[in-house]
Amino acid sequence: MCLATKEIDVVFLIHTSTKINKVSFKHYQDFMKGVVEEISALPGKARFATIHYRKNAKIEFNLNKFKTKEAVLAGIDGLKLAKTKMGSLLKGFDVIRTKVFGDKKVKKGKKKPEPQPGTKLVILLTDAKSDEDETKINAAARSLRQSGAQIYAFGIGLEDMSQLQSTATNAFSLKSYAELGTAKNEIAKILESLQLKEEAGDDNKQRADSRKADIAIAYHLSTKIGPNDIANYFIPLLRRLLERARIEAGDVRIAFINYAKRGRNLIDFNKIKSSADLNKELIAIDIKDRAKASNGGAALKEIRTKFFTKKGGDRDDAANSVFLFTDAKNSDDTEEFFSEAETLKRTGVKIITLGVEGADATELSRVASERSAVFSKSYAQLTSADVIDPIRNAIGALQEGPSATGAPPRATTAPPRATTAAPRATTAAPKPKPAATTSAPATVLQAQDQADIIFGIHFNPEKSDDDFQLLISFLRSLAVSSDVDGGKVRFALLVDRDYIAFKLNELTSNEQLDDYLAAVPRVVYRARKFDLASLLKSARERVFKEDFGDRSDSANILIILTDTNPDQQTQRIQDEKDKFEEAGIQVYSVGIGLDDKKEMENVASSTKNVFAFADYQELNRMGTTLKRQIKA
Repeated sequence: MCLATKEIDVVFLIHTSTKINKVSFKHYQDFMKGVVEEISALPGKARFATIHYRKNAKIEFNLNKFKTKEAVLAGIDGLKLAKTKMGSLLKGFDVIRTKVFGDKKVKKGKKKPEPQPGTKLVILLTDAKSDEDETKINAAARSLRQSGAQIYAFGIGLEDMSQLQSTATNAFSLKSYAELGTAKNEIAKILESLQLKEEAGDDNKQRADSRKADIAIAYHLSTKIGPNDIANYFIPLLRRLLERARIEAGDVRIAFINYAKRGRNLIDFNKIKSSADLNKELIAIDIKDRAKASNGGAALKEIRTKFFTKKGGDRDDAANSVFLFTDAKNSDDTEEFFSEAETLKRTGVKIITLGVEGADATELSRVASERSAVFSKSYAQLTSADVIDPIRNAIGALQEGPSATGAPPRATTAPPRATTAAPRATTAAPKPKPAATTSAPATVLQAQDQADIIFGIHFNPEKSDDDFQLLISFLRSLAVSSDVDGGKVRFALLVDRDYIAFKLNELTSNEQLDDYLAAVPRVVYRARKFDLASLLKSARERVFKEDFGDRSDSANILIILTDTNPDQQTQRIQDEKDKFEEAGIQVYSVGIGLDDKKEMENVASSTKNVFAFADYQELNRMGTTLKRQIKA
């Protein structure tokens, strides 16, 4: 066994609730010692640390404390049981990142080195869920993973594993403390998934955390799935998984195979060059892709022999991953399914599986690289964070924006008020984006010839279907009269705090835009609270970006429509508004039935940019002024 690095640092992050006793805690210690024994047997240098998190996170011993395996084992034996109701997982993650895996100082002017993949492991043991803000916990976990760490979580006796699934690279559910004894076997599998197999050769090594990824998507749709389920749940699942993939930048390539008794509709890595190409393939998926029979082995063989080859567009410097989706048990040769999966994994390919409805979780766990399949009970849950996050966590290139892929931030568009910054290199110098003013122009195009417009939408899921259709009707009426065909206007749709339904460069004609809005499923609008500050941040940091279709010579417009008062985060909202003004982004706020309009009035670029309507019917009847003001 040969790891990708000669050094490996392992941190045990443990929490023990009030229900544990000394006998149960011994299972914790035995598990930890088993991990130490397993890792210490590998070639190279291994270091270990332990953190106990309660209300605060306490470092029991750090990476440099013990120099030998025997000393580490003795240190684990010396740990004392500390029962506590409160366990701050957030502080545990932060202490690991800043205190244990603290970044080394670099000399001024020198670039900080890239984190080395596979060198940092966090093994989380807990028997209770943290009561902290889920958003903050997820952010802390994401920062830790982006520093180069991989998180493997073991939840003991937890009814709800969603917190661990959304934060960890992989999460394992154990019914009792005693099951930690057999869970040690998972560590060997984890190490196997992290290693670079020498026999695979240099061309096919899995490069965990690489900014480049070649991802093959294999999907089987049984005859039980209806056309509405495909349109409303399966396609949105793929959209959400791939919304952050940097396709235009060349970091990510996508291939597709729909499989029945054999692979069908093969689209290799050479064919999808842009988000528009991807969207074209997604909207083409329908009931013709359903089948009674399913041969996963045949699909994986097609991927191995036709996709992960130079002819199929596979790149030597990109990580190889397979995402396999099915809603039924494999109907053909199951042993071939397992055999082909093992062949791919031996060549360094990472396999992530997702099952729904009639799929066999045990079968998919055996196929997956980390023996832990993601499973959804129903099609309606496919776009939930419980499903999306574990898959994204397993493929670094699908995580959030430039930070997840390791790409440098965009540095091509200078702030509008900076006169000394050099413009992006083009044949003609682009026009600067207009600075925000106290009064908005009569129309967007009075300021510039082109506009990139984001619809930022919050729709309360408790509202009626009629209200939802009125909202969609209004959006369609705004879009239909805009010159999308001629490239004068581009639209993106941002839902709630961070769901990008489509990017600025994804729907490039009026017909495509109208068709998408007409068919958009209500299921994507599911948040009851309106996090305005996060929506603003997502629009600024993620959507108004060159690789998402933002143009430096076009006006940037954000139109916020909401029927729910924002959370009271006044300072965060003000901070974001200041950043919008600095970037020259115009903000229009549209409130429907709001009892307090203060925050929406404050966030708009001008008092002329504020609109209030009693209900959705009034929005459709009296939205002419709004349409005229933002007409592009």
